[in-house]
Amino acid sequence: MISMLPLSASGIEMFKAATIAELELCLAAGAREVLLAYPLVGPNRGRLVQLATRYGDATVQFLADNEEVVTSLDRQCEEAGIELGVFLDFDCGMQRTGIDSIAESLSLAAAVHESGSLRFSGVHAYDGHVRVASVEERELIWDAAMDSVRRLVKALQESGLKVDAVVGGGSPTFGLHAAKQGWQCSPGTTGFSTRVYRSMRPGSNGAKSVYRCIQRSSSGSGESVPSLKLRSTWRSS
Repeated sequence: MISMLPLSASGIEMFKAATIAELELCLAAGAREVLLAYPLVGPNRGRLVQLATRYGDATVQFLADNEEVVTSLDRQCEEAGIELGVFLDFDCGMQRTGIDSIAESLSLAAAVHESGSLRFSGVHAYDGHVRVASVEERELIWDAAMDSVRRLVKALQESGLKVDAVVGGGSPTFGLHAAKQGWQCSPGTTGFSTRVYRSMRPGSNGAKSVYRCIQRSSSGSGESVPSLKLRSTWRSS
């Protein structure tokens, strides 16, 4: 058996998982808030409800990009007597998952808000397509992608919905999010500082960069990241 250090001792309170297994591992290790950041299909929906029920003190959230999953999870949560948080999965250019229409996004967010057992938590926008080597070109592509997210957030707020959080920021764009947006970031690979990502940030050490951003954010001594929140990307393999 592998002995795990309680996650509460790490100082990171929010985690993002890609699979049900990763979600369960985070919860078992003591995570207080976990976002399952991949579409829920089939029996994984029931499994999510079971885990959220078992770890009732934790905040469990999932992504939604269609009304069918919202209706299904709302019904299962009502039967289990629990509430789950929902992040609207918005496609800002990755073209893997999510909705790329602001109008459709507003309709889905309204469905979540009107449900009985789900809570609208905010917007998830993964910008993993922004990974060109040139820092200048990367920033231009990133800014265009984030403009669509900013327009969505504004539209949601104007419709009367509160957007508690925006989660985004892959490893290649972590620095841009930290310096400009102050949104929750999830730069999983940055922490390992692999050769590919080191080449995108010459002279940097990924783990140290993440640590310094957390340190500046929590101490308030760094003007570049006054409100940055880091969401650890948990990998079980």
